Amino acid sequence: MASSSTSSLNFPHPIWTVESLTKQIIGYKSSKKPAGEGSTDVDSLPNTDVDSLPSTDVDSLPELDSHEIDTAIPNGETVPPESEQSFSDPVPAISSQEEISEPVHPLAELRLQEKLRKNLERAMEQQSKESQRITIPLSFSMPGITIQSVQGYEMNAWLGSAQAGRDYMEDRSIFKPIRFVVGKEACYADVAGVFDGHGTAIIAQYIQENLHVFLQTTLELYHKDKEKVSDYAIWKALRKTFRLLHRLSPQQTIYHGSTAIVAFIFKQVIWVANAGDCRAIFCPNNPEEGICVTLSEDASLDNPRFIKKVLKRGGKITKNRNGVNRVNGILALASSLCDHRVINTNQECCMPHTPIVTRYPLIKEANSIFSDSSSLSPSSHVGASSSVEEVKPVAIEGFLLLASDGLWHQFSSLEVAGLITNIRNKVHKAFIAQTVVSSALTAGAKDNISVVVIPLLSNQVCYEGTKRARRE
Repeated sequence: MASSSTSSLNFPHPIWTVESLTKQIIGYKSSKKPAGEGSTDVDSLPNTDVDSLPSTDVDSLPELDSHEIDTAIPNGETVPPESEQSFSDPVPAISSQEEISEPVHPLAELRLQEKLRKNLERAMEQQSKESQRITIPLSFSMPGITIQSVQGYEMNAWLGSAQAGRDYMEDRSIFKPIRFVVGKEACYADVAGVFDGHGTAIIAQYIQENLHVFLQTTLELYHKDKEKVSDYAIWKALRKTFRLLHRLSPQQTIYHGSTAIVAFIFKQVIWVANAGDCRAIFCPNNPEEGICVTLSEDASLDNPRFIKKVLKRGGKITKNRNGVNRVNGILALASSLCDHRVINTNQECCMPHTPIVTRYPLIKEANSIFSDSSSLSPSSHVGASSSVEEVKPVAIEGFLLLASDGLWHQFSSLEVAGLITNIRNKVHKAFIAQTVVSSALTAGAKDNISVVVIPLLSNQVCYEGTKRARRE
């Protein structure tokens, strides 16, 4: 949940800087296990990803899941999942300068766009299965709600939270500007996140305090020796950020883990990375663009795809006395960070922690990659007699909302989007977060609730990302 408090919990965990993290990533070479000894180190392998796939039509490529796409090797086999490494080993997510500067095959870019499109389709399929109610009872004020306003580089965000029926607050949230260098240019972006701890808030706070540093570091490392920002590098950086946070976290088994959803907003594009059951939605201001776009898919143990990922890492799925699926009888979700107590028979973490990533452009022209899915893409149709040059990019305005599962236990994505649509022209933007949280409490929420609401306006998000007019 969003927390207005910046005080640290009393537990030992590292607060990383870009310098210390870079040194940890690049400097770790000598302590790697020799080939053939012990388990395979995923990150000691060449970072070929999908670059090694044969040059063929992208639609004919075999389906790779979010782990396999990152570990495919030339002979067509895949390396064992990260769970086959000991989590007590200080394994970095990027192992060499060669891996960072390795050129990206054009086919990898095509395959990535296809995967991003499919991930967004799956998120929207989840939305279609939920309640289709648009109007829900509104409540503008309830006791126990904390609201915080935060300034980013180009926009404001409002963080709202409520402890609800719990005796303690396990969630944390963040909205921060980050600066990273690509070539000779400084790039500016905003990052938001919601982290739902389970058992304690220890790991949620660890992620809150370190996320922006990890993301800035991986963005710069994956753009090393590049002249411009790459979608492929952003995708890699988001995934490696989660894996780094997992591997370099406090690893005592008494520490429970956390779910995490992160939105990276840069150059008219929303990137969302999700591990767990927090959720992100976008609510367009223009009704022609739809009411709601769900940007993440919950890692549910009712979904066979997610169950397969847990089983692949050696986890066991069992039902409790209420008939709820749980991993090793502990967690009721299929993905999380830093749950080192949930282990397989080799005493290694069996919870998937590499995030599912989606990409949603905020200009109509850029949404052409979703042309095969009209339900996902904004309306940007060109008449038979029109040419591409006649279509001017049009910014899509709206509200981005990230929230922990306490909200989604009460409302569907469409219901929350309908609430925002109903009040966005009636109240100040600052009250939207408060109204969302208050309405969930009125509906009987028992779990902690945390939201981050970000108004995305054309004069805020349609900037170049490198040269800024306002004062630093």
